[in-house]
This record gives sequence, C-alpha cells and structure tokens, in this order.
Amino acid sequence: MWHSVLAAGAATSKDPSGIAIAFFVIFVAITLVITYWASKRNKSANQFFAAGRSIKGWQNGIAVAGDYMSAASFLGIAGIISTQGYDGFLYSVGWLVAYLTVLLIVAEPLRNLGKYTLADVLAYRMHDKPVRAVAAFSTLTVTTFYMIAQMVGAGSVVNLLLKLDYNLAVTIVGIVMVCYVVFGGMVATTWVQIVKALLLIAGTIVLSILVLAQFNFDFGKFFDQTTKVQSGKLTAAVPAGATEVTVTSGVAKGQNIQIGSDGAANETLKVVDVVNNTPWVYSLADVLNNDVPVGATVTDRAGNQYKVAAAAKANTKAIRLDKNLPVAAGTLGLSQKPEVVVNGQSIKVISTAPASITAKLDHPLANAYPASTLAGSPTDFMKPGRRYSNTQEKWGALDLISLGMALILGTAGLPHILVRFYTVPNAIEARKSVVWAMIIIGTFYIMTTFLGFGAATLVGPANVGTVDGNGAFVVNTNLAAPVLADKVGGEVFYAFIASIAFATILAVVAGLTITASTTFAHDVWYSIIRNGQERPGEQVLVARITAFVVAILAILLAIAMPGANAAALVALAFAVAASANLPVILFTLFWKRFNTAGAVGGLCGGLISSLFLIVISFNGPLGANAPFQLENPGIVSIPAGFLSAFVFTFFSKETLSSHKYTEMHFRAETGIGAEVAVGHAIGAVPAVAAAPSPEE
Repeated sequence: MWHSVLAAGAATSKDPSGIAIAFFVIFVAITLVITYWASKRNKSANQFFAAGRSIKGWQNGIAVAGDYMSAASFLGIAGIISTQGYDGFLYSVGWLVAYLTVLLIVAEPLRNLGKYTLADVLAYRMHDKPVRAVAAFSTLTVTTFYMIAQMVGAGSVVNLLLKLDYNLAVTIVGIVMVCYVVFGGMVATTWVQIVKALLLIAGTIVLSILVLAQFNFDFGKFFDQTTKVQSGKLTAAVPAGATEVTVTSGVAKGQNIQIGSDGAANETLKVVDVVNNTPWVYSLADVLNNDVPVGATVTDRAGNQYKVAAAAKANTKAIRLDKNLPVAAGTLGLSQKPEVVVNGQSIKVISTAPASITAKLDHPLANAYPASTLAGSPTDFMKPGRRYSNTQEKWGALDLISLGMALILGTAGLPHILVRFYTVPNAIEARKSVVWAMIIIGTFYIMTTFLGFGAATLVGPANVGTVDGNGAFVVNTNLAAPVLADKVGGEVFYAFIASIAFATILAVVAGLTITASTTFAHDVWYSIIRNGQERPGEQVLVARITAFVVAILAILLAIAMPGANAAALVALAFAVAASANLPVILFTLFWKRFNTAGAVGGLCGGLISSLFLIVISFNGPLGANAPFQLENPGIVSIPAGFLSAFVFTFFSKETLSSHKYTEMHFRAETGIGAEVAVGHAIGAVPAVAAAPSPEE
C-alpha cells in the first residue's frame, strides 16, 4: 500500500537501481545514434535549420506533439492536478484548445511565408532590420522561459531516479542537448522528438490503464474516490483510543479528519484544535556542504537566529529548524527566496512547512494506524475553486481568465512550435501536421486526468515528493507521475516512466535550443550583422556556437530556480508569447494597414508589459508585497500587445507595408515562390501577384 512512499524515500537514500540506469543509457544511446545519422545529412543551412523541408506531414505532426508535450505537460500538469484537482486540469484543457488557433489561423500562411524563423514572416512586408531585431529578442525570451521549466524538470527526475545531484543532472541534460543540436541539427531534433512522443504516449496509456485497473475500470468509482482525497498523512503510528494524531498537513480546527488509505477512510473524526509543531522543515535550493549538528545556529539575511532541531547530513537539501522564517518562501521558482546561512554557506530556501501538525480529536480512535497512513480533511478534487476562487485568493476568478488567455493564445506565438512548419515541403503537409498533432496531444491530455487524479487518489497529495537522507519530506509536484508509476507498476515501470520523462525533457530542450540558435544565426547574424551576405557555412557555424551559449545560460538559470513547478513556469512563457508575438503575427497576416512601426511597437509593448508584470508580481523579487497579485499577466499584457501594435500603426505614415500586402497575401494563400532565394524577406512571387512597392 505504501510502496510509493517508501520508494520515494529510498530514492534518495540508496544506490540507483540497475534498471533505472539501463533505461536512461538505452534512450540516450538511441538518440545519439539518431544524431550521428542526422549529422551525415547536414550539408547546408536548409538541412540544418529546416531538415531540408523533407519531413512528411504525419512525421512532423508527431514531432510537433513531441515538442509540445513537454516537462510541463507530463510532469507539471500531473503534479498540479494531484495537488490542485480540477483547477489543475484547466492547464490540460487550455493547451489542447490552443491548437485550434494554430490549425485555423497560422499554420498554413506561416509555412508559405517563412523560411527558417518567425521573424521571416513578420519582416516580409516590413523594414527588415528593426522587425528582425525585436522579433529575435522576443523569441529568445520566450524560449528561455520555456527552457528553464524543462531543465528544472530534468533535474528533479534525474535526481530522483539516478540519485545524481540536481545541479549535475541539469548539467548533463544541457550537454546531451547540445550534442543533438550541434551535430544533428533539425533532422536529429525532429526524429528525437518523434521517438520521444511515441514513448510518451505509450507510457501514458499503460500508466492510465494501470491506474484504472485499481478501480476495476469503473470510471464512476474512480471519480468518486477523488471526492475523498486526504491531503496529509500520519507522521507517527497511533494506537486505538488515541485522542490526538500527528499529521503532515491538511487539517484545520473545526474540520473533519479522515484516516484511512487510497481514498477509503476507515473512520472520520472532528478536529477540535490544532498545533503547528516545531521543528519546521526547510527545503533548500542547494545541498549542504557539511554535516550540521543538532543545536547549531542558523541565521537569515535579516539577522534572525534559529536552532537546528535535527542533525542534517552533507549533500542533502533539507534542514529542520526550531521555528519558521518570518518571511514565507514562495512556491514558484521565480519568487524571491529567503536565505539562511549554515556553517558559512548561504542557501536559498525553496519552501517552509511545519514538520508535523497535532490534531486534537473530539473522540478516541477506534483503530490503530501505522505511520504514513493517509490522514486529513477530505478534499473534493473534482470541485472547481481549489486554486482559482476568490475565497482562496483575492483575484482568483481573474487569475483563471488570465491563465486561460495565455494558454489558448500563447501556442500560436511559440517560436519553437511555429518553426516546425518550415520542415515540411508545402502548406498541405503543414495542415496535416497540425491534425496529427491535435490527435496525439488530445489523447495525451485526456489521459492527464488519470495521471493527476490517480496520483491524488492512490498516492495522496502529501506523498508527492521525496524523503531525503535525514528523513525530511521534500515536496516536489514535478514527481507525481513517476511516484504514481511506482505505486501501480513497481520498480521496472517506475524506471520506465521516469526515463520517458527524461526523454521528454531532452527532446523539448533540443527543440528550444535549435530555435534559439536559428533565430540568432539567421535573424541577428545573417540578416542584421552581415546584411544578408555570408561566407559558405558561416550561418550554421554561428548557430552551433549559439547552441553552446544557450545551453550554458539554461543550465545556470535552472540551477538558480530549483523546486519550480514546470507547468507554472511554462504558463509564463505562453503569456509572453501571446502578448508579444501573436498580435503582430495576426496583424501582419490580416491587416493591410499594419506597418513596421506597429510590428516593432506591438512586439515591444507585449514583451515589456508581460515581463514587467511578471517582475512586479509575487513571482518576482517583491514576493508577497508585490503590487500585481495575479499569477499570470495575460489578462493585462495580451490586450497591451494588441493595443500597442494598433496605436503605433495608427500614428505611423509608412506605406511600404501596405503596398506589399497583396504580394504577401498571395504567397500566404498559395505558397508560390516560397522557396525562391531571399529578396526582401524570402523572395518575390510571380509578377501577377505582386503589387507595386514604391519607395517611401
């Protein structure tokens, strides 16, 4: 019954299993073979950046799904649903619906107008350099946010399964990812994503079946159990007749407490009082350099002193102190973290929580229960409002709308998704790509129901995480799917699912890296710095160098933000993409009056507003004192992006972009001339379609 909890604890206290190592080695070996094969085909910039436009629609559809089903999808969503219930499932709904925007609006014209990057489309009928410069910066910003989430997820999974230090795990992922991009280019990245997508779908189907098997494949019983989830567990065994119990969390004065297992409570009692016990568990951003004895003094940045309540070993990431920090640590990786000084080592604190809560009961227990039995106030995970309601937070309803806007509109502005449409030979195959992607992604997101609610019901929200070498439980919502796999499938399946998560991260990070590399090499180096003139092979060389730089940046940022939920971080990337990129894409394609000033203004307005709101939100350095209290800035920054694009266009006198609109529209609809050498952006269409373009 408690195999998952014990395994999670053992994961940090014993040597990694041979099965886990074997799965990781096999996958990495397969992908490196693909990279070697792909390296033989990279003879030109077209092959390196766009796979020679030789990818079939169904192949690209699977690769798009592989790019889209990231650590946020597999790890982050399962984790959020397992702790936030129905409100967490809204991430699945938002990201699935988002592909309708891609299918109906942007996929075909992007394929017909672009060459390698999003900026190719935006600069088609505008003055080239200013639009490319700002578009490139926007692309790099979005991919950076997205990449942080993947790397954080990678560190969590590898740290759990292979017992490698989080920082080392992140570094290894960065190195392997660079190999894919530098040597294999888009061909290797595409096929790695195809392999990963197929593995992910297969693993998710099997995991869903195993979860449903626990309920005899009775959907009614499965969802009924989600109304009886306990969010805490007993920290110590209790005898029959006890009048108080010690739990990890999930109880409050006046509530009922259920004690039982797997959603089936053995008895229910009323809590007449609660006591937050000391010590408090401090989850740390980095490992302790040295052993810390009981009674040692710890200080925070404000000079407050605390006593160590339990000995902490070196190389662990948790410590128990005799009282809580005066400033609560945030739950997202972008939050400003309190810092404590331990033996001269300054470490940020990811989260703080009482090691246990004493619940005093209204009558004695009828039964005896062992430690780790699920215990807490029952939580209906199918009821909306656990995360987004005005009773939970002041702006809950607006936060939900803001999140929905970011998720649904952001996909159509994600650079690493949009560049995938340049790998197919024509617009028909681009449409096929989206249809295939929607089928696969839809299937996957439906199954996140069983992953998230299955983890909540079978494992329990209080058990989503690991136990360190000191016996302190460290919450990590990114581990819901692997811990659930261990619960229902045992060690072999647990290792397989964790390996799939690792594969997921590698593939998505590779896609992000090649997008960032292509953007810098093509839009900044080739188009702006070199004015469209280059020596043979120079563009690919610059892209490869950029890949190394991007990898180093991603590694450093991920190391600085441990403990972040992958889905929450990616949602911020979607908000930036929806605010900066989408308004300019839509106006470029469908508004004749739109011009260079509008494109630059829209990109800057959306980018600046979204980033500024993130900085002044509680995700930023101001924490709980931030003036902007919404979790996602989309509800403000997306309209700001559209408004900026409109206002700057309205006050500009430029006419060149209007004259070139007919030419652009013809190519967007037909694809004729899409492969002609670069002219203003990528070439000229037949004279019958081209409108005159007088100089201003």
